Amino acid sequence: MNVQETVKKFLRKSSVLENMALNVYETIPYDIRNKLLLGPAFVRWTMLLKESENWGPGRFRDYQFAQVKNILVHAAENIPYYRKTFSEIDFHPEKIKDFDDFRKIPLLLREEVSKSSVGMVDERLPLKALLLKPTSGSSGIPLRIYRDRAVDAAFLAFRKNILGRAGYIPGVREVMFWPMVSSGSHLSLPYTRFGNKLILSIRHLSPQWLSRFVKMIADFNPEHIMGFPSVLAVVSSYIKHENPAVFPKLKSVISYAENIFDWQRNLIKEVFGVRVFSMYAMTEQAVIGGECEQTHKMHLHPLFGYAEFMGLADGYKEIVGTGFTSQCMPFIRYRTGDVVTESSDVCPGCGRCHMVVDSLQGRINDFLIGKSGEIIPRLMPWIKTFPNVRQFRFHQEEPGRAVLFISRGEGYTDRNTEEITFWLDSMLGIMRDSISITIEFIDQITLPESGKTRMVTQKLDVRSFLKI
Repeated sequence: MNVQETVKKFLRKSSVLENMALNVYETIPYDIRNKLLLGPAFVRWTMLLKESENWGPGRFRDYQFAQVKNILVHAAENIPYYRKTFSEIDFHPEKIKDFDDFRKIPLLLREEVSKSSVGMVDERLPLKALLLKPTSGSSGIPLRIYRDRAVDAAFLAFRKNILGRAGYIPGVREVMFWPMVSSGSHLSLPYTRFGNKLILSIRHLSPQWLSRFVKMIADFNPEHIMGFPSVLAVVSSYIKHENPAVFPKLKSVISYAENIFDWQRNLIKEVFGVRVFSMYAMTEQAVIGGECEQTHKMHLHPLFGYAEFMGLADGYKEIVGTGFTSQCMPFIRYRTGDVVTESSDVCPGCGRCHMVVDSLQGRINDFLIGKSGEIIPRLMPWIKTFPNVRQFRFHQEEPGRAVLFISRGEGYTDRNTEEITFWLDSMLGIMRDSISITIEFIDQITLPESGKTRMVTQKLDVRSFLKI
C-alpha cells in the first residue's frame, strides 16, 4: 500500500477528519494537487494532450506504433505472462516492423486475465505497493486489476481533456450519482458533500429520497451532473412526472460507465435542457474515449491506446484494445467485450483524427425492476467481485423477482454463497424488500451470437416502468 492509500485509510477512521481533509483538498487547484499527488506524469500527459489536438493521422500512427513497440518490449522483459506467451509463438517485440507483425500476438481474453492477473504484473514491483482495483465489468467475469500512481495520473489527465469538450472545468459545482457513498467508517450513506461536490447514492432511489435529491440538486445549483445513464434516466423520469424542477446554472449532464440509449439521452435532455455528453472508459485501461463538441460519436483517444475491431455477427465489431498508460499491468490486444457498429478514423464534425465509432452496444440494461416498478440500477458495481466465481449473470422476467446464475470456480464453497447473499442484502439497502433474488448454479454461461456477454439478461421493458 502506497503512502497516499495509507493516508486515505487513516482518514476513513473518522468522518470528521475525512470531511475536513476533502474540503481542504478541494480548495487546491486541480492541476496543482494532481501534480503533488501523482507526480510529473500528470503534467506530461496534460501537455501532450494539448499538443496533439492538431496532429494529423500520420503523426498519430507513428506515435501509436512507437508506443506499441515500447509496451511489447517492456512486457517481454518484465512481465511473466507475456514473456511466456511471446516465447510460445516465437515472437520478438524488438523485430516488429508494422502493425501486421503486432497482430500475430494472440488476443487476450477476460478469462485469461482472471486466471493470470498476478502474472500480468511487472515482476519488479511488489504487489503491496500497487492499488488493487477489483472489477466485474459487464461480462460477469471478475478481474483483479493492479494500478500505480502513473496509471491514475494518465487517467485524470485524459478525463480532464475529454470532459473539457463538454465545458467541464474541475472545481466548479457538480453533482455525482455514486454507487457507494461513505464518510469515515459510515457506509451506505444517502449523500455527502465536500467542496463544490454533492455526491448522491444510487442505492437510495426510492420516491422519498428522489424527492429530497431533486430539492438538494436545485438548491445546490450545479454546473454539471454526472452519473450512469440508467440512473440519470430514473432521476429524469421522476422529475418529469412527479417533481418538476429548474437548474439555471446547469451546463451539461455527463454519463459514463454504460452505453446510453437514444431514449435515455432524449429524456435527460428534455428534463434538464442541456447537452448530454457521454464518456467511455474501463478499469483495464485499454482504451478511453468521449464525444466531441459537435457530435454524439464516440472518439477513442489515440494517445491512450491502440484500438482494433474484431468482426462479429450481423455487422457488429468488438473493440480490441492495447493500452499505453499502464506499465505495471498492461493489457495487450485485449478483447474488451464492448461492441460497436460503424467506425472511421476521422470525425466529420470536429475534424479530430481519432478512431470514431457510431454507437457502443455494450454494457446496457444493467438494472433490475422491483415488485412495485422500482428501478434498481447498476447492481454490479455495488457487488464488486464475487469470491471464487468464474462468471455470473442476473436474469429477470417479472418485476420483483430475479435469478443470479453463478458458474463456480474450483475453490467455491457454501461459505461463498453465504458471502454473496450477505452482499446482495447489504448492497440493496432500502430496496431489499422490493426484489427477491435467488441463486442458481450452472456449469457455464453461454455467449449470444453477437459475442457480447451481458451482466443482466432483462426480459422486461424497462422503458415502460420509467413512463417513457
